[in-house]
Amino acid sequence: MVRRTVGYLGRCYERYGLPIFSHVIYLRPNAGVNDPGSYVQEVPGYRFIVEYKVIRLIEEDGASFLGARHPGLIPFCGLMKPPVGSDSLQWLHQCVEATKALSLDVSVRNNLLVDLWVMGGLVHPAEAIADLLAEEIMQDSSVYQHITEKARAEGIVQGLERGAKESTIENILMFLDDRLENVNTEVLKPALEAIDDLQRLRSLLREAAKTENLEAFIIHLANGSKN
Repeated sequence: MVRRTVGYLGRCYERYGLPIFSHVIYLRPNAGVNDPGSYVQEVPGYRFIVEYKVIRLIEEDGASFLGARHPGLIPFCGLMKPPVGSDSLQWLHQCVEATKALSLDVSVRNNLLVDLWVMGGLVHPAEAIADLLAEEIMQDSSVYQHITEKARAEGIVQGLERGAKESTIENILMFLDDRLENVNTEVLKPALEAIDDLQRLRSLLREAAKTENLEAFIIHLANGSKN
């Protein structure tokens, strides 16, 4: 992180030539423990010093940020230091209940609650926070809708890719069955299913449509696995 930050600051100064106030914020409790917040090159005549602020959320007092005065910070409160007597999961639940009680627009409050749930996933396993939000809150949150729509779209793409792969493999085996007699082409199925490159499978499909014997196809299959 030190090297990365020095690079960022150098590029910023090169482009804008203005004073830079840099902060590195660590979300997870065990992150940034060894970040010194600076880089110092102690070479006589070539001293080079870069400093930046390190903020580890687990060291911040979460209760002081939990309120309507700082609504934009609420999603991060669950990652901050819990009050005395509470563990991190209990504190996350307290943050949710406190957010529900805020006098904010319903849509804003619901989005903050979903954000709390998402950020809580950085620290807690999914099953530990599965019941953190009521279903109606999720359904009324634009943030949750965006997450689900994106997941659904990605699932559709993955489904189409999986379907194309399965169809291509079936066609390869069908061509081989049609062209070759007394050959159990099913033995090739595991090797074909291990291939994730759809273009390579389509190349094998073209080969299967013209191959004269199983040995020739197997050589083509083996050569492709070496590329």
